[in-house]
Amino acid sequence: QRAWIALNHHKIPYEKVEVLVLKRKPGQALREATGYEKHPLVLKHHPSGLVPTLVDADEAEPAVYDSLICVEFCEDLATTGVVQGGTPLLPGDAVQRGRARIWADYVNKQICSQFYKVLVPKDLAVRAEAIEAFRAGLLKFQQEMKGPFFFGAQLSIVDIALFPWAYRAISVGIFETYRGPEFALDSKEFAGVYQWLKAC
Repeated sequence: QRAWIALNHHKIPYEKVEVLVLKRKPGQALREATGYEKHPLVLKHHPSGLVPTLVDADEAEPAVYDSLICVEFCEDLATTGVVQGGTPLLPGDAVQRGRARIWADYVNKQICSQFYKVLVPKDLAVRAEAIEAFRAGLLKFQQEMKGPFFFGAQLSIVDIALFPWAYRAISVGIFETYRGPEFALDSKEFAGVYQWLKAC
């Protein structure tokens, strides 16, 4: 989703290819699927077959992958004039660009990685520890955010780094749906994040 947001933000033309297809026999229900198969195009261009993977239309250039790298790639296309993109996703000042990368990495490692630890493990102690780490990371993001977006008036790589997981956790309510009401993110405690999500 991060790459998709950056592609759309910078108005970069693209064709979306669904690369993960559930393995099912004809007539088999979704819940009976036995894993998934990967599209041959992604396997051809990404050693691990992971998404997102950006491939040029002619398949003449090496692929670009990893979601935050894809965001920066889209930014590079816009700032070098290859496309006439939207507002910059990285600040113009070198120090602030570095800060943006630090915060995007923080979001990735301290918030987003905890998301899956809440949902995937069966161990209740691991889930409880993960939701506390997720909340702590989100509170730190909220404290540092200038508003309405992380750096102020315009969307940045930091916002894009968090958005897909914040949307799932808050707008979709995935934690409380699958782990119970005690995993919900309080709208008062996270009022700043709720407002940020509306701005996004």
